[in-house]
Amino acid sequence: MGAEESTAPTDMWPQPGCRQANDSERGPRPIAVACFASLGAILFVIARLVAHDGDITSFMRVGDEWIVEGAEEREDFALVGGIGYDGQYFYRQAINPLSTAVHVDGIPLDRPAYRSARITYPTIAWALSGGGQRELVPWVLPAINVIAIGAIGGVGATLARREGRTTWWGAVFAAWPGFIVGLGFNLAEPVAAALVLWGVLELRREHHWVAGVALSAAVLTRESALIVSAALVGVWLLRRVRFAGIPDRLVGTRLSKIHLAPMLAPPVAYLGMQWWMARRFPGDTAEATSQSATHLGNLPGAPLVRQLAEWVSSGSTVQLFQLVQVLGRWHFSSSLSSRH
Repeated sequence: MGAEESTAPTDMWPQPGCRQANDSERGPRPIAVACFASLGAILFVIARLVAHDGDITSFMRVGDEWIVEGAEEREDFALVGGIGYDGQYFYRQAINPLSTAVHVDGIPLDRPAYRSARITYPTIAWALSGGGQRELVPWVLPAINVIAIGAIGGVGATLARREGRTTWWGAVFAAWPGFIVGLGFNLAEPVAAALVLWGVLELRREHHWVAGVALSAAVLTRESALIVSAALVGVWLLRRVRFAGIPDRLVGTRLSKIHLAPMLAPPVAYLGMQWWMARRFPGDTAEATSQSATHLGNLPGAPLVRQLAEWVSSGSTVQLFQLVQVLGRWHFSSSLSSRH
């Protein structure tokens, strides 16, 4: 048998189909993590229903100052004080995702072009409720988010296993507090995150066009998912120009094989949706674009940069000094850790 060289993969990413010897030590199966995450979401839904006397419409947060005049006394909605919250708009869209009417079931849209561009979540609810049956929609909306949170746990566990980590990391993905808020208020964050993670998983499996479809659906759920697509295009560019000093360990051997065309699908889908919204709501397009830009501007670290600019412009030296202290202590502790 001689001195044949080993052909085992040496890159940092476990190869598809290769089962590691110690998989049994890396947590339960991803489907079990998905069920665990879904169970937590179901328990939250039950607790919220108990707190609101079993009224599922409490998840919608319909505002008594926003619902159409004359409908404040209706008994089929649990109204809250003020203008309500975004869940009421997803309910309205789930009744009829393509409606351009001023009111649907008594609920108007404050920014029609902006709200209607987030079409994935309410369209799924419309389909699962048999074409927007108003008795079913309030139940279907939180049910979709329960499934989405389970998918986040399951897909996150699958990604963790491929990295050689415990599958319980999937539960950490699903436990982000923002998903609980999204579940409690019928928001689109859980669905968008599940689609993003699915897209990343398909990229790792080298199913590039499937990944492009998943990420495009995520962008049409929440426009902030464009950040992921932009990052992937950036990775492609870095690898394409062979940027000096970017090792495979940083960018990822498998991610370096990204195909550009599928990664351009999400921004194309976003631009196509904006064009369609401009035709449907010509008077609202400018404000919708401004709102989308605001969400896209909330990049990681952006609030810190804005706060620093505010401190500098106001001459607030105390806060700047405290920040320097924190950074200095962090650097000192990191230096000590690296020596040991």
